[in-house]
Amino acid sequence: MSATSAPSALTRTRIELWDTAHLDTAATQWTAAAAELEGAFDQHVSNIRQPAGTVWEGTAADSALDRAVNDQAVVRAQAALLRDLAQIATNGSGDIRAAQRTTLNAIEEAETAGFAVSDALIAADPTVRSAVINLDRQVEANRHSEYIRWHASQLAQSDALVARRLETKAAELAALRFTDHGDGDVTPLAGPLPTSMHPCDSLYASMVGDCASVGGKRARANCYAVAAQVYADCLTA
Repeated sequence: MSATSAPSALTRTRIELWDTAHLDTAATQWTAAAAELEGAFDQHVSNIRQPAGTVWEGTAADSALDRAVNDQAVVRAQAALLRDLAQIATNGSGDIRAAQRTTLNAIEEAETAGFAVSDALIAADPTVRSAVINLDRQVEANRHSEYIRWHASQLAQSDALVARRLETKAAELAALRFTDHGDGDVTPLAGPLPTSMHPCDSLYASMVGDCASVGGKRARANCYAVAAQVYADCLTA
């Protein structure tokens, strides 16, 4: 069962098969991605400051370092949001599993009392009894049915809450992009990069320089985001 699509009609089968493994997996991946991005850009800034242990000075060096530090701040904010997503997924997985166990316990309680619980979450006495006894048992069966359905609705609400929190945080992450530098105009790197720089640094700096010619603030921001991802992939290849 996905945390992004709670069933419109809860059934016993769906409750028994409700799975949160995807949330646990996502949490692990988001945590790893946050560490990977931060590590990549920390190394990038370090390489810009002292490429291959050498000193790089001048206008090109200052421009590259300013851009790298600004981009590093964005990456750290992105990493923080990724960790927030991971925490939401981890906590949500636990909350959903707890609600699932409570619902299944309610079903077990009804069955222990001698009732059969259908896939529609309706408790009924399967034995044949007198009309008077049947009436008393029906009242008890109704109580069990309501109890089970109430817990089932709590399970669905827990799932929906996790989905909403993930969607909200994901929207924050999607809106966080590399911004233009300076007064809104992107200034390309002035002068050639030192040949001693790491190949990934040269690739990233070249892509960032190309982004300067991209028209429109949003388009340039997206260009920076792509450059950042390519750089991270390059360093971890």
